Parts: sequence; C-alpha cells; structure tokens
Amino acid sequence: MRERLGDLYDPSGRQAHCFTAQFQCFGKTDEGTNVALLVEIYLGTERWLSDHVWVHRSKQMKLLEPERGDILEFEAVVGKYPRSESFSRAEDCQYDFSLEKIREIRILRKRVNGAIDE
Repeated sequence: MRERLGDLYDPSGRQAHCFTAQFQCFGKTDEGTNVALLVEIYLGTERWLSDHVWVHRSKQMKLLEPERGDILEFEAVVGKYPRSESFSRAEDCQYDFSLEKIREIRILRKRVNGAIDE
C-alpha cells in the first residue's frame, strides 16, 4: 500500500528522514491509542510518498497544536508492520509501512482562512 515508504525502510530502525505532510486531525485507535492523520506525505518537499498515514501523537505534536491544513515538517523512521487482513496465514503475510519515532516537528506553513500562508 505504501511501497514508496517501503523504499526507505531500514530494518535497524536507525535511519531517519526529513518529511513534510499536511495535518488533518487527531483521533484514537480502537485500542485507545492517540494518533494523528497526516496526508500528502513527501520526502523533503519534492518526492511524493503516500496519500495518508496514521502516526502516534507525540507530546511534542500535541503541544504544537496543529490545525487542519497546516503543513508539518519532521524527522521520522519508516517502520514496517503486518497488514491486519494478512494475519490468517503466516506464509502469506503482507506488510505495510508507517512513520515512527517522529521528532523535530514544526509547522512549516500555517493554513489561514482556507489558504496556505507562505
């Protein structure tokens, strides 16, 4: 699903990259974990990677108080996890990719009255 993110996956979990994404909203998983929905994920500002990704909401992200449409810049590690629909047979397990260990997050551009403020 997120093959382009998969190209950046490092099994050691140490290789961080700089990403930009548009903040959409905060939410919770069925298990009660606080998450944030990010859309239009780019490596830097040039290479499009994914239409969306749900990430764990860090304290730093909450304190930043992003609003829907804000463009965020941050460092993260690409993680790998088994897709839920593939749990039935281990030999057929398929994986998807996420963004983990988000740090150095900042608002690159604020959305003002429906437009991006450069």
